Amino acid sequence: MRDKRLDFFKGFLILSVVLGHCLNALCPSENMLHIVLRTFDLPMFMYISGYLLKSSISRYPWRQLVLNKVTCIVAPAVVWAIISLLLGDICIYYFLWAVFLSSVIVLAWRSFQPNCGWGGLVAIALVLHIVPINIVNLSYLFPFFILGYYAKVIGYINWPK
Repeated sequence: MRDKRLDFFKGFLILSVVLGHCLNALCPSENMLHIVLRTFDLPMFMYISGYLLKSSISRYPWRQLVLNKVTCIVAPAVVWAIISLLLGDICIYYFLWAVFLSSVIVLAWRSFQPNCGWGGLVAIALVLHIVPINIVNLSYLFPFFILGYYAKVIGYINWPK
């Protein structure tokens, strides 16, 4: 069953990202609205993605979840990257890759440590900050993903009905 409140937040965040991209394209220098939007839009998307992954883990085996992530995230990212290259632009859609890699890291960790506590994933987040190569902004976005994941684990968000 879909949660309409999460759909509302996702819709709001989508509009925030679109507005941020429009501001980025139309304004040659940073403005305050663009800065404010960038502080919450992608981190909140990662939070929600982690939150929703926890729900999916209880319903599907990990192989099906990875296949789902490949077909729903990787395939569109590759197609759009090819289209952007053909149009003369270089766009890798780093956010989609960050969601995919965050999902794979959590699923891999859970397959090795089924009753894992939060410490292992927090350690992975710290290692991502130490590694000098920041792949698809993962060192910044992964902590928000695991915050959402563990918010669901501990039942932090109890929406009123």
